[in-house]
Amino acid sequence: MPKEEIVQFAKKVLATAPDRMNSYRKDADGILLHPRELFFKANEYLNNFFEGERENRWMLIPGLRGTGKTTMLAQVYGMLREKDVPQENIVYLSVDELVKIFRSNLSEFLEAYESIIGMPLESLKDKIFLLFDEIHYDKNWDSILKILYDKSKNVFIIATGSSALALKTNPDAARRMLMERMFPLDFAEYLLLKQGMPNIEGLREKLDNALFSSESASSAYSGLLAIKKEANSYLLKIKPHELENYLLKGTLPFCFQLKQEQAFERIKQMLEKVVYEDIQSISLYDHETLDKIWNLLLILSNSEKINLDSLASRLHLSKPTVYSMLKTLEKCEIIFSVPAFGSVSKQVRKSPKYCFLTPIIKVSLLWEMGKPVETSAMFGRMLEDIAAFYLYRHSITKKVSAISHDSEKGGADFIITSRSDNSKIAIEVGYGEKGERQAKQTMKKVKAKYGLIISDNPLSISEDIVFVPKDLFLLA
Repeated sequence: MPKEEIVQFAKKVLATAPDRMNSYRKDADGILLHPRELFFKANEYLNNFFEGERENRWMLIPGLRGTGKTTMLAQVYGMLREKDVPQENIVYLSVDELVKIFRSNLSEFLEAYESIIGMPLESLKDKIFLLFDEIHYDKNWDSILKILYDKSKNVFIIATGSSALALKTNPDAARRMLMERMFPLDFAEYLLLKQGMPNIEGLREKLDNALFSSESASSAYSGLLAIKKEANSYLLKIKPHELENYLLKGTLPFCFQLKQEQAFERIKQMLEKVVYEDIQSISLYDHETLDKIWNLLLILSNSEKINLDSLASRLHLSKPTVYSMLKTLEKCEIIFSVPAFGSVSKQVRKSPKYCFLTPIIKVSLLWEMGKPVETSAMFGRMLEDIAAFYLYRHSITKKVSAISHDSEKGGADFIITSRSDNSKIAIEVGYGEKGERQAKQTMKKVKAKYGLIISDNPLSISEDIVFVPKDLFLLA
């Protein structure tokens, strides 16, 4: 592509960025959107950079489409302009536009930007801020940004993209970057964005400690009881049916302002983009196999339990191919796997439990197949998926050591391993009231120090089991 065309594109990117970023920062009524927690972490790194810190100046933010990565970049852009950073010193670039429309790449774009500012980036004394969205569309993104990071200490980079890109990072780049994952909304973030309800400072940490780091059931119950009043004063401000709205379509920021069918349709379009664009860009699957991946998603959404043999049979594919497809969906964070509890050999023999990262993916696929989605049974499945997501997030952020499931019939939904002492906690989830049988069965099997039952039961304790109201658990 002729250099002049890239230069003109770069000039347009710089000129139109303020209006474009401003539109991403506001809702349909023109009101500024509340930032997510990750924005404040980025702001902390940026403030340190302004004060002279030169090591932590490359953030990589992988995450599922629709979690709010572009909005966060827009909020960072607005914050930088409020700090009087010149417009030409802030670059927002959606790399998919550069690659798909202009058939260009990051190297050519950066050369064009250098020609606009009149000098190489390594010669600049001014601070430059590069906000790159959908970075995975350039296959050489990590090498290009690593070179850029090394040659100029006055450049701060924030790059977002598909979660699959995190696994493609070369070791040299990985040592230089700050990896900060963007997860779907938890309940407290949803309430902040939807109702403007500020989080209670320290509440999540107290809940996490009581739920997952207690020495015994009585200790966990006492910890929860101590914060019950504070939590209840917060929960009483929640509008009726808001928890159900959250389960149904509140985990992705762009969905909860949409009507139900609009949200489901947008999720379907997002999934199609993941399968037929993102996955295609990181794999060697042909179009027929990509269609099979779509069929696999439909099967997963409508199945309580699966195993590789049955999936291979239904899809008319080999087990290794189905396994590869599942791993690919995990890389894109559409699903995540919860292994069976036990030794490594048992985990190999027993199929993992596959959960969607957010319930709205499952619900949208079921809606596409004409299935009812607002039944008590379905809300129960959504609540289990949300609990799985919370525990998975805690395992990623190292708040718990591991998450697994009891593969034996009649066992609890999940088993977590504590980071502090490697002890086990059995967790059962139910929409409505829930009995103790399944939790007790798993507790005996894994020698758990206590069990948690997440349900509509009031906060209470029965021997070594703590009943935790679902709305209280969702604040953790």
